[in-house]
Amino acid sequence: MTELREAAPSAGTDLLDERTRELADYCAAMTGRLRVIGQRLDRDPDAITEFLHEPQVRFPVQGMLPPQYRSAGEFPAPLVAASSTVLGQVVATEQVAYGDPNVILASPGRRSPAEWSRRSPTSSNGSATSAGWLPLPPTPSSP
Repeated sequence: MTELREAAPSAGTDLLDERTRELADYCAAMTGRLRVIGQRLDRDPDAITEFLHEPQVRFPVQGMLPPQYRSAGEFPAPLVAASSTVLGQVVATEQVAYGDPNVILASPGRRSPAEWSRRSPTSSNGSATSAGWLPLPPTPSSP
């Protein structure tokens, strides 16, 4: 694999505020481990359950979650706050992509750690939900 960390910084990186630059550096430090995890997932996509406890898998999704579903105290609060902005998500996603973005795509959605090992979660009406997200509302019937 080509080593992208030696590439020139992205255009405009020098224009980021200090907190967003710290977010970029924090996420950039994850790339090596994300590559290792990604190689394992290339062989067995279901192996993601072996890595869900790792901070390199857990942090990138924190800013995408509503505050009540974020991991309180697990990660530096200013970095989680920075990753919850559109700019922060772009910066974090770019840095994660240097590692392996498929690790994040393979991760389950909004579920508690106790639920991560479950396969095919279901809602109260028995219908399967997608990656632990709330089920979609029923579609209106045709008249």
